[in-house]
Amino acid sequence: MLAAQTLTGIVQNQEGTLLENASLVLLSRRDSAFVAGATTDEQGRFTLRAEWLDSCLLRVNSLGYETRWATPVATMVITLEEQSVELGEVVVETKRPLYSQKEGRLYANVEGTRLAEEASAVHVLGQLPGVYRTGKELKAFLKGNVLVYVDNQRVSSEELEQLDVKTIDRVEVIQQPGVEYPSGTAAVLKIQTRRLLGLSAYLSGYGRQGRRFSYGGDAKLQYRRGSWTVYGIGGYDNVLGKGGQLIENTTADWATSTDVWTRYRQRVLHGRAGLAFNPSPRTSWLLNYRYAWRRNDEKTHSVMNHTTLATSLKERIDSRAGEDATSHPHFINTYLQHSFTERVKLELLGNLAIRRERKKGLTHEQGDRSPGRTIRTRSENSYVIVGAEAKTTYAFNARHSLQGGWSYSLTDLASRLHDSFLQSTTRNLVRDQEAGLFLNYRGQLHPSVQVGMGVRYEYVQSDRRRKDEPDATKGYEFSSVYPSASITYTAAGLQHALAYSHRVQHPSYRELTGTVSYLNRYLLREGNTGLRATRIQSLSYILGHRFFSLTTEYSYVRHPILDVLTYEPGRGTLLIRARNFKSQHDLQLMANGHYAFGLWQPSLTAGVIMNWHPAVDAPTLFTMEPLYILRLNNGFTLPWDVTMGLDIAYNSPGGYGLYLFRQNFAVGGYISKSFLRRQLTVALHAEDLFNSSNTGLRMRLYGVSTRSENHNDTRSVMLKVSYRFNRQIAPQEIPSSIEGTLKRAN
Repeated sequence: MLAAQTLTGIVQNQEGTLLENASLVLLSRRDSAFVAGATTDEQGRFTLRAEWLDSCLLRVNSLGYETRWATPVATMVITLEEQSVELGEVVVETKRPLYSQKEGRLYANVEGTRLAEEASAVHVLGQLPGVYRTGKELKAFLKGNVLVYVDNQRVSSEELEQLDVKTIDRVEVIQQPGVEYPSGTAAVLKIQTRRLLGLSAYLSGYGRQGRRFSYGGDAKLQYRRGSWTVYGIGGYDNVLGKGGQLIENTTADWATSTDVWTRYRQRVLHGRAGLAFNPSPRTSWLLNYRYAWRRNDEKTHSVMNHTTLATSLKERIDSRAGEDATSHPHFINTYLQHSFTERVKLELLGNLAIRRERKKGLTHEQGDRSPGRTIRTRSENSYVIVGAEAKTTYAFNARHSLQGGWSYSLTDLASRLHDSFLQSTTRNLVRDQEAGLFLNYRGQLHPSVQVGMGVRYEYVQSDRRRKDEPDATKGYEFSSVYPSASITYTAAGLQHALAYSHRVQHPSYRELTGTVSYLNRYLLREGNTGLRATRIQSLSYILGHRFFSLTTEYSYVRHPILDVLTYEPGRGTLLIRARNFKSQHDLQLMANGHYAFGLWQPSLTAGVIMNWHPAVDAPTLFTMEPLYILRLNNGFTLPWDVTMGLDIAYNSPGGYGLYLFRQNFAVGGYISKSFLRRQLTVALHAEDLFNSSNTGLRMRLYGVSTRSENHNDTRSVMLKVSYRFNRQIAPQEIPSSIEGTLKRAN
C-alpha cells in the first residue's frame, strides 16, 4: 500500500513541451467516487492530495491529446499523446512526431505521419529501425525472426497484408526482446489499432505491372455493437512474375555455369472470420478462423555449360522443368485476457493449424554429349500443429511488476517423397515438441530509471523416423536456460538503454532431414541430422532522442548454421549441406534521424555491420569486409489531401558469415490522393525503378568456388484503390461508472 498524502508532478507532450491547463482527476477504485481534482499551471506542474493514493485511479486529459489513465505515485512525469479524431465532415488532425519514447520503449507513430500513406502494413514495418523488407517478408538485419502482433495477437504475413494501414495508430519497436518471447526472436513489432464503431467496411484492389501483370483485392466487413464485434475478411491474389539466377561453381575437376529463368504464377484465395467480446476494459476474448487455398505453377528453363578441366571437354545441358503445388491450410486460434484486480492480469492463447500440400514436378534434361533424362518428383506433406500459451502479470504497485508464463506446441508431420532419378520413395514421420517457461521482472527504481530482468527455460524434442524403416529413428533433443537483463535511464531529453539477451535458434526440418533431393545433374541437396542449435549472446546500447537514435550491438554466435557446397568425387556432383561452424562475432552500428521541415518529413537510417569468424582451415580470426547500409525515406504532405514519398536504399559490397555480397541500390516512391472526406484513396506506388536491387554473392570453401547473381522481378508499378466506410473511431474506453463520475466532476 502506498500511503502518500501529496501527489506532485508535471504533464508534458511527446516532444517534452510542458502543458498548461491539463485536467487531472483522482477517482476511487472501489466505487468510482470523485476524490480530488486539479489543473496544471503554466509550468505544467500540478499538486493533488489524498489519504491513500494506491486506492485511487488518476485520469489526465488535455485538449488535442489522448486521455491517459495511470496509477498514482508520489512523483510523476506524465506524457500525453496527440490525437487525430474525425468529427462528421470535419477532420481535426494534429501533427505527430514519427517516433516517440515512453517509459523506456520506442514507438513509431503511424496515424498522422507519412507512414499512414504506405501501400501496406508490411511496407510500414519495413521502414522501422532494425527491420527491413524483402517482398512480403520482414527480417531483422542479419539477426533472426521478426514477430508481429496486432492488438496483442500474433499474426502471420498473410494476415498482416490484409490490415488496413489507416487503422494503425502506432507500433512499438522492441529491438531486444525479453524472455517472454521465443528464443529465436530477434525483434518484436506490436501494432496498436484504432477500434471502429457500428458497421464499417474496407475494400481495396490493386494492379501491379512488373515483367508480368498481377492483380488482387481484399474486402473486410465489421460490425461492432456494445461489447460484441464480428468481422469477416476475404480476398484473392493472382501474382505473376519472372526471375532468374546465374550460378557458377568451380571444383578441382570441372566448372559449371548455369543460367536459370523461372516464370511463375501464384493464386491465393483466402478468408477469415472472427468474433470478439469485450464486456469491460478488464476482459477481452477473441475467436478467429482462417483458411487459404494456394496454387503455385512454375516453369523453369536453365542452360548449363559444363567443362571438364583435365580434358577441356565442354558440354551444354538444356533443362526444362515444371512444378505444380497446391496447399489447403486451416487455422483456428482463440485469445482471452482478463484482469482479476488492478494488480493481477491473465492471458491465455490457444491455436490449431491443419495443412495439407501436394507438389508434382517434371524435369527433362538434354545434353549434347549425353543422353536425355526425364526426372519425375512427387511429394505430399500433412501438418497438424497444436499450441497453447499462458501469461500472468502481478503488479506489486505502480512501479514493480512480475510476469510469468509457459508455452507448449506439438507438431506432427507426415511426408512422402518420390524421386525417379534417385529411384527412391521415402516416407518420413516427424513429431516436434517445444515447451517453454519464463519469469520476468520489470521495475521503476526512479522516475527516470527502469530495469528489467528475466530467465527462460526451453525444451525441444524432435523424433524423425522413416515409415519403411521403423528402427531408423533419429532424435534431436535440446534444453537450455538463458537470461536477459536491461536498464533504461532518461535525463535531459535523452534515453539510454543497455540490454543483454541470450537467444537460441534451432535447425529447421529441411536442415535436419537425411533425405537426398535432386536439383540438377551436378547438384544435390542433403540434410544433416547432426546439426546443433545456434546460441546467440547479444549486448546492445541504445541512445534515443525524439529526433534521432543510435544503436550499438555486439553478438557472439556459437555454432552458426550455414549452407555449404562440397564436391563428391565418387558421384561427380556437388552436395549442398547445412553445417555448424565454430563461432562468429558480429558488430552493428545503426543511426536513425528524422525531422519535419514543414511539408517535408525525411527519415535517414545509416549503419555498418562488421563480422569476424575463425578461418575454416587455420586457427586465425578472419575479418570480413564491412557491410554499409543506407536508407533514406521522404514524405511530403501537400494540399488537397495529396501525399508523396521517395525512398532510397543502398547496401555496399561487404561480407557476412562465409559470403561476400555485392552492392545493390533501389529507388521507390508513391503518390496518393484522397477523396470523399478521406474515405476513397487512390495511390500509385513504384518499387526499384532502376531494377538495381538484385543481390549477388561469392564464396570459396572446401575446394569449391561459387558465384551467383539474381535477376528477379524487382521493378514494378502498382495502382491501388481503397474505400473505407464508416470511419468513426471509438473514444478512449473507460468504465461506465467512472465515465459518469467524470461528467459530474467536470
